[in-house]
Amino acid sequence: MSYLVFARKWRPQKFDEIAGQEHIVKTLKNAIKYDRIAHAYLLSGPRGIGKTSTARIFAKVLNCSQPKDAEPCGKCPSCLEITSGSSMDVIEIDGASNNRVDDIRGIRETVQYMPAKGKYKVYIIDEVHMVTKEGFNALLKTLEEPPPHVKFFFATTEPLKVPLTIRSRCQRLDFRKIPVNIIADKLDQIVKNDKIKAEKGALLMIARFADGSMRDAESILDQIVSFTDSDIKEQDVVSMLGVVEKDLIDKAAKAVVEGKTSEVLKVVEKVFEEGKDPGTFLGGLIEYFRTALMIKVSALGADELGIGREEEAVIRSVSDRLGINALSDIIALLIDAESGISGALSVKTFLEVKMLELVKIKQRISIDELIQKLENLKKRLDDPAGADAGREKKNQQPDDKTQSLKEPSAEYIKNTLSEDNLKQVKNIWHETIAGINRMRPILKAYLVEGRPLSFDGENLVISFDEDFQKVHLDALKTPENIKIIERQFGMRLGAPVSVAFDFNGKTENAGIEKSGGVANGILQDFKKDPHVNRILDIFNAQVTDVKLGRDK
Repeated sequence: MSYLVFARKWRPQKFDEIAGQEHIVKTLKNAIKYDRIAHAYLLSGPRGIGKTSTARIFAKVLNCSQPKDAEPCGKCPSCLEITSGSSMDVIEIDGASNNRVDDIRGIRETVQYMPAKGKYKVYIIDEVHMVTKEGFNALLKTLEEPPPHVKFFFATTEPLKVPLTIRSRCQRLDFRKIPVNIIADKLDQIVKNDKIKAEKGALLMIARFADGSMRDAESILDQIVSFTDSDIKEQDVVSMLGVVEKDLIDKAAKAVVEGKTSEVLKVVEKVFEEGKDPGTFLGGLIEYFRTALMIKVSALGADELGIGREEEAVIRSVSDRLGINALSDIIALLIDAESGISGALSVKTFLEVKMLELVKIKQRISIDELIQKLENLKKRLDDPAGADAGREKKNQQPDDKTQSLKEPSAEYIKNTLSEDNLKQVKNIWHETIAGINRMRPILKAYLVEGRPLSFDGENLVISFDEDFQKVHLDALKTPENIKIIERQFGMRLGAPVSVAFDFNGKTENAGIEKSGGVANGILQDFKKDPHVNRILDIFNAQVTDVKLGRDK
């Protein structure tokens, strides 16, 4: 038997085998179950995602002698003939080469004949947008009122090129690009079935390179298997596809975040030394920082993002050091560089300049934010009502609680406001958030917006700024969630931990009050002072230590 490439060997034969198109499968299965089958369907979407395969499977179900749960049996004569491409009742036409009016007239003449064996005669026209205007006009009347035994399936990658008169007479099904993790899982299934060794990172790299196309991914895998003699490593994929190694992308991203201009220039030099395509390098950086942004703003994990666990940890470390605005501006600059590099007279110089601009983004964003905060402060100071409120607050006499804080013991202050304790929490912060994510991802999505404010060895305060949604804070404060958070921090700190939340200057939850309220009182007194608040706002700072002096 002659060799079959993976794309043909692993072509879906049932609806349940179609990857990443659950919305299409559900629609067509329900149409079959409830006998609501349209006379014409327009299947649109990128290449290699299962449009034609879906049409064939639908044709199988329509003519299958023993369908079950809206799936073809795959064993009856009709199913076998359609699978082999020899069925007289399923006519596949290439719209690119059979697009003339005479070709379409041939369809109009044959639709009148009854099916040879099955219940329906099915016409599948691939790349239907290539049919000429005259050809569409010839098809129009037949498509509007086809015989009851005829069904049409039109597949296209460019649905807007199909005349509106045709589109309006079809049920349109829009196929999506297949997610990276689904493609990688299918490739893993293929290599295991064919007893081929392959590193997971190599399969993920192929899946990303395929850009949502299962057929492209299978074709690439076929080629790499021949290249590597059935033992696929990540470096083999790099060599074969000409992609840039992850280490080089990681090094470039790290240099940008740390502001190391010399390191950035060294990376650019290496790109050209190794003969890598600069456009591919920029594309890799775009994908890297896009992933960092997704990690920052969503609760997506490694599987949803189409990356490995180790790669996720590396990118997360970069994401934590940049704000959303900085990440967005970096991506915008990279996209601009990718589109302009092909027209540059000196590609290397162009790339060096763009990479140096990336280094400056973090600093530039910080200055912009500072200017904005200064303008906001000026507005508040110019507001008489705000100034009067500040003076009134300043003239208020301290309450009994504040009076009682004038002479706390040195041992208490040491334990409550210890920078070493807070540093210990910061060191295990990301590790703990990851542990919480494995138990309850939604908690991680909320906690990444916070930061450890104080820790006295027993009581931990996590701070959230005014942009954090109050409804999310209420979700964090449920007894079950508090228990999960306290257990995760306690496991890593080696002692029981009580957690409280500081939201917009007000401590939520019992937490710190359990130990007498002194630590919380000190912090709150400082936060109530309008002068302290203005300084903190201007420099985006927080109180890390409090020293109490003697009354003069």
